[in-house]
Amino acid sequence: MKKTAHAALEKLKSGGRRLTAARRAVIEALAEAEAPLSASEVLGILVKRGVGADRATVYRELEALSEAGIAVTVRFESRAARFELAGGAHHHHAVCVKCEAVSDVEADAELEAAERRIARRSGFKVLRHSFELFGLCADCR
Repeated sequence: MKKTAHAALEKLKSGGRRLTAARRAVIEALAEAEAPLSASEVLGILVKRGVGADRATVYRELEALSEAGIAVTVRFESRAARFELAGGAHHHHAVCVKCEAVSDVEADAELEAAERRIARRSGFKVLRHSFELFGLCADCR
């Protein structure tokens, strides 16, 4: 289990929340994923692992984890919500408009510097930002 999953489980425990088998499995699935997962993808992983969960359980767990600050909801245009664990390295996403594959993209120092410049020039205090690239993945080109 990755460190982020361990930290998420510890945060839930310290917050007095129960660690059900389904909740633990959802956290592990998110921690092992290389990109944000849809609720359907999480359910598929749980089914393959033999975890007794249905669609409603997965949605309920993802919502509870988001409310607790354990998971982050990511939305790309009109596509279904996707989820990833909170607290990982800062990154952005590349989304294939053909197959809808999502890849994490490492944050670029130039992008972060541009954000600081924009905030300084405009007097706007940035609380968070979202940056997604839409195009064709290597398999779809």
